[in-house]
Amino acid sequence: MDECLSSHSGCPGKPSAPPPTSLLDVAPRHGEAQMISLVQTRDWPQRDFSKWATLSYSWGGDQPHKTTRQTLSRHLGGIALADMPQTIQDAVAVCRRLGIPYLWIDSLCIIQQDTEDLHHELAQMPQIYQSSLVTIYAASSHAVTEGFLQKRHLWYRKFPPIRLRAQGIAPGAVAAEFSSLILSESIRSDCTYQEMDSARFLEPLDERAWAYQERMLSPRTLVYSSRELSWQCRSAVLRAGNERRWTWPYRFAKPCTPGQATPPWEDFVKEYSRCLLSEEPDKLTAMAAIAEFYQREHSKTYIAGLWKEDLPLALCWLVSANYVKARPEEYRAPSWSWAAIDGQVDLKPMNSFKGKAEILEATTTPRSEVAPLTGVTGGSMTVRGELVWTTLRINVHGAKEAIFARATVGSLGRDGRDLN
Repeated sequence: MDECLSSHSGCPGKPSAPPPTSLLDVAPRHGEAQMISLVQTRDWPQRDFSKWATLSYSWGGDQPHKTTRQTLSRHLGGIALADMPQTIQDAVAVCRRLGIPYLWIDSLCIIQQDTEDLHHELAQMPQIYQSSLVTIYAASSHAVTEGFLQKRHLWYRKFPPIRLRAQGIAPGAVAAEFSSLILSESIRSDCTYQEMDSARFLEPLDERAWAYQERMLSPRTLVYSSRELSWQCRSAVLRAGNERRWTWPYRFAKPCTPGQATPPWEDFVKEYSRCLLSEEPDKLTAMAAIAEFYQREHSKTYIAGLWKEDLPLALCWLVSANYVKARPEEYRAPSWSWAAIDGQVDLKPMNSFKGKAEILEATTTPRSEVAPLTGVTGGSMTVRGELVWTTLRINVHGAKEAIFARATVGSLGRDGRDLN
């Protein structure tokens, strides 16, 4: 972390942005090592709040320890660490080992069940994560009660070195070719955390939508997975016990970096749309910080998961066949937005074809004026273009319903609703 802060040209230095509204003071005090406290930063102008960490974790249900209007004054007075679930205890331990005095955790630093405070803090999410020293990513835990500092399963521990013998080759002739073959590392995890293609390597937190946003916003991340501890920043990926530095593979987006080229929006949508949410209405809310970052970097107009300047081509999205689900019962986006449905979405690259339709008007009604990107209550679109008569034939007797058109104009997809 010190090296990243001081010498990584592609990574930000120590944060200079204003601190979050609230932080947890986790620095061990004399005789009070088992206590932490909630601090409202505006009440302590003399303190240095420039060093804080953030925690990304799976809630796994309701959070009995959460801060509410009823518990706020008690949390400001002090919180017994023993009363906190294991993941929070582990995060405090990591901060103390790293010498970071403050920690931001959503369930404690946002007043829960308070709509006004929630919308205010959601609007601050990009700054909170982008300006933190490091994000502690509790990848291996399904719930806040599990923790992430436990011993790893024997299968994921290091194997003893294995000596290879090559016949018919002069000694040392192939040493250089085999120098990158590290058999002393765990055989099962001989690749970077971000290079896991198979679903069996996905950690519980990798499937959570809120965590996806948090990981993308964080300049530095400590990933506690079931296999290993790894470090990720905008310049490198490092694994505990391995001095080899990994560069970021193209197929995975780097953390969002102000002033630098951003991955195509369709890449973010595809990755994000496969993630899970505990609350269906949070589809746009849980990615609002990424949208705000994109809006600031590209000066575009955001409309319910799409960019107005990319229309009409941005309407050419479809749900991957294996992810088709019914529409959620509660409204969260207009039908022309991919955010209106569940399932992994593919957006066509914006330069892949030319559109023949013209968008005359496209508007949405934000759910909150304070945080307008966090959700909508409605939306409409007026389109002008060619109409072509066609006949649809639906096969409802096969293994999967199939739709055929006698006259083809692009493709027709379905989102899980009955077509009758």
